[in-house]
Amino acid sequence: MTGKIRTLTAVTALAGLVAFLLMAGSNAAPAAAVPSDPQPLPPTGVPWRDQIYYGAAPSGGGSLPVLVFVHGMGGIAQDWWGPTQFSGTNDMYTAAYNAGYRTAFVNLNDTGERWPLKSMWQNGRTLARQIGAIADYYGVATVDLVTHSKGGVDSQAAVAHYGAASRVRNIFMLSSPNHGSEIADLGFDTALGRLILGLLGWDGAGNDIYLMTTSYMARFRELTDPRTEDDAVNYYWAGGTDIGPQGSPLRMSGRYLSRNFGPNDGLVTVASAELAGSNSHQLFVQPFNHDNIRKGSTAFPYIDAIARQTAGASLAGAASR
Repeated sequence: MTGKIRTLTAVTALAGLVAFLLMAGSNAAPAAAVPSDPQPLPPTGVPWRDQIYYGAAPSGGGSLPVLVFVHGMGGIAQDWWGPTQFSGTNDMYTAAYNAGYRTAFVNLNDTGERWPLKSMWQNGRTLARQIGAIADYYGVATVDLVTHSKGGVDSQAAVAHYGAASRVRNIFMLSSPNHGSEIADLGFDTALGRLILGLLGWDGAGNDIYLMTTSYMARFRELTDPRTEDDAVNYYWAGGTDIGPQGSPLRMSGRYLSRNFGPNDGLVTVASAELAGSNSHQLFVQPFNHDNIRKGSTAFPYIDAIARQTAGASLAGAASR
């Protein structure tokens, strides 16, 4: 671990209370509206541009930041509103829409397919272009990124190495392997690891799983942490401590990680999810697993609290200039 996990801020604690109240519900509360699925714009023939999906426009959402959702390894844009692997339908898009946020969702592969796996360098370059197009589409100076797993690493590459920092305020990292995954180490080196990756549906990663090993991510940290381009971007990292449902491959890998490396969400340890730096903050560490940590019913209340607070601070700063 790069440092002792910091105590939750008052804002994050408040987000936890909001999460509890939302889950508790009320008989008088209106049912959440179900928005139409996000859609791409008419084809342009530019692959990275044609892999952006725009969410339905909520009423009165102009005062809130635009949220851009970035999938993880082997993921696609639909993972934010379609089925998850073990946790039912992802309600993240619905939660964001009902809270009044304008949204966009990206595919980082030009074909819109889950595989082949691309490096954080390839995805970072693609995402930087997509961020600019999304900000221009909505007519905003900056956006907030909500990322899952390797999508957080791809996003940091976009802002630190490929010029997207000026268009990004906040990056929310939901269980991103910022220091790599020991399961990737296992999968790269052993038959057991490759079996686990296959059960997780990541057999398409092939030898490129090396990109998520602890040794490769140590090199990524060496190349990225000293850079100053992203100093004005705020990172909010989140980790999970539930190793997944009974009978799932997450539980198998989670037990291995628990025995050897400490608290984890079935794939990424809390220590790996933690990101050091003066512009890095703990969003939460909660009993979520690597699959459900990206759902609206788990993570969104925390994201919403920070996004609203920092949006207010940005507006106040602009008014004082």
